[in-house]
Amino acid sequence: MKYKDADETIFLAHGHQGDKRADGNAFSKWFVAAIWTPIQRWLNIRLDTVSDSFDLVDKHNIIMYEWSQQYKKTLLISGHTHKPVFASMDHIDRLTKALEKAMQTGDQERAKALQEALEKRRAEYAGKEFVKTMVSPSYFNTGCCCFSDGDITGIEITEGVIRLVKWDLQGKNVNRIVLEEAQLDYLFDQL
Repeated sequence: MKYKDADETIFLAHGHQGDKRADGNAFSKWFVAAIWTPIQRWLNIRLDTVSDSFDLVDKHNIIMYEWSQQYKKTLLISGHTHKPVFASMDHIDRLTKALEKAMQTGDQERAKALQEALEKRRAEYAGKEFVKTMVSPSYFNTGCCCFSDGDITGIEITEGVIRLVKWDLQGKNVNRIVLEEAQLDYLFDQL
């Protein structure tokens, strides 16, 4: 999808690309669609190794980020790692940077709130290790449509703004929360 002019592109990928099991394997594609997926649903089998291994999640996100670096003025939006990424930073990285800033400026109230949010995220992402800083804001990951607490994350693009949103299940109520947002023009200027 082109954005504004031919030099700015938003590339959307399913999220399992770059995997020998997923790319260019006609038998695998047929087997998964016709046999394996129905068996998984019928027996309630969940074998999602990327979402269960934060080491694999980080490796996958780094591979996708590095791919995005090969193309100037291109934002890559992917999915399926079960760990949202916005402008090449995951939520833990953003909270950590915001906490450092709040502590430097002496904003104790904000620092306390960020520390609480960070502890909650660390519990959700237990085992996640920060592997590599991705400095160019070229990579986004939608996160997950099946967190264990019923929450869903996704990427929205509207009126020149990209957002990482979360639909939070509170009893029978669903709340839409904007976790991150940025002007597309600003992001493309950074590339």
